[in-house]
Amino acid sequence: MDLFLGIDAGGTSTRALLTTSTGERAGYGLAGGGNPAAHGVDAALAEITTAVKQALGATDPGRVVNGVIGLAGLGALEDPAVHAAFTRAWADCGLHFPVRGVEDPLLAFVAGTPDPSGHVLLSGTGAVALRVADRRVTEVADGQGWLLGDEGSGFWLGRAAARHAIRHLTTPPTHPMPDMSGNNSARSGANEIGDCSPAGQPDAVHAPVDDAAQPAVGSAGGLDAGGHSGSVGGLGKAGARSGSVGSVGEDGGRPGSAGSARDATARSGCSPVKVGGRVRGSGVAGAEGELARLVAEAVLGPGVELSSRTADLMIIRAQAAPVTTLAPLAPLVGQAAEAGDPAAAAILESAADRLLATLARVRAPEETSPIVLAGGVLTAQGPLRERVRRLCEERWATSVAIAGDTAAAAAWLAAGAHGAHANWLASGS
Repeated sequence: MDLFLGIDAGGTSTRALLTTSTGERAGYGLAGGGNPAAHGVDAALAEITTAVKQALGATDPGRVVNGVIGLAGLGALEDPAVHAAFTRAWADCGLHFPVRGVEDPLLAFVAGTPDPSGHVLLSGTGAVALRVADRRVTEVADGQGWLLGDEGSGFWLGRAAARHAIRHLTTPPTHPMPDMSGNNSARSGANEIGDCSPAGQPDAVHAPVDDAAQPAVGSAGGLDAGGHSGSVGGLGKAGARSGSVGSVGEDGGRPGSAGSARDATARSGCSPVKVGGRVRGSGVAGAEGELARLVAEAVLGPGVELSSRTADLMIIRAQAAPVTTLAPLAPLVGQAAEAGDPAAAAILESAADRLLATLARVRAPEETSPIVLAGGVLTAQGPLRERVRRLCEERWATSVAIAGDTAAAAAWLAAGAHGAHANWLASGS
């Protein structure tokens, strides 16, 4: 019986799935990051080979008649030296069919629908929207990395959470929280992160304030050059390509030193007020400080004292290791929003609006083809996914699917995209 191999080589893990011609699972392998752009060709191929050999097990490799690998930065395969290295790795696994790579966002689309055309809105560490026509990516919006884009991504959410926490911990109780839009709306959490566009208007393509133009706490130029660069590649999974990074952002005070927020507090003669073991900078009771507490404890450890000094330490930690410090904070925004923190809810609202605006750049109002939500942020259950799904359905009156197993999608493509799509996705779950 012929077998087919699907591989999803991401920045943090590589998964290989072996199936029959009807989608029945025949083998599975899991290894470390297999993205050549993130790890280098040799290291990536070592992980890919490990995953493939695990999936093959004792199976005769000669039975595998075709395979597809999803890669971030697919253009690397166009380099003759890289392509030759992949060919040698295939031969080392006993595989004799040509190496066929596809963009990993396309795998995300295929993992959500058998239709050949439609759109995928992806939010993982980064964020991107793509038009797919006959299973080829034809248009791309955003996916521009942390400095220029990735709005509504996991990193964007984590950075917004950190910004809010720092402001919350450094705002004296006699002053309101900074409102970057110049009004006192309930969306202060969104306004803090540079969202000056109206709430509840996903039909408008927003033009957010340029974050790069805002002063950054701890560094006039934002993060140091040691941060990792981001790109459209590797956005298919949460943290699939640790490539989207950013700065903690402005605190409404003067830029230039990590101690600026603390100095401003000292000059005011005030200090944060502890209420029930938390610092409450704005003087509003309830769950308002929940996001700040969760962020501080995630960055510095449980039970950390919530103070302006803590804010300084968070800034230092974020600038030293921005990706590993900020991107993992994204789930805390949903957690705090569900606990009733209005700032967290505002951040989620702004993220959803930005993601819808990105999708609108590649999808016309009258289109009815399927939309697939993908990436760790949008495949995880929570208020952000539900809001994005609802807004998509309201705007385009079409079906919205959640991407399933991308290795299974690759195996389905390897089998010629024939047979019941659900069989492959079920086998990969």
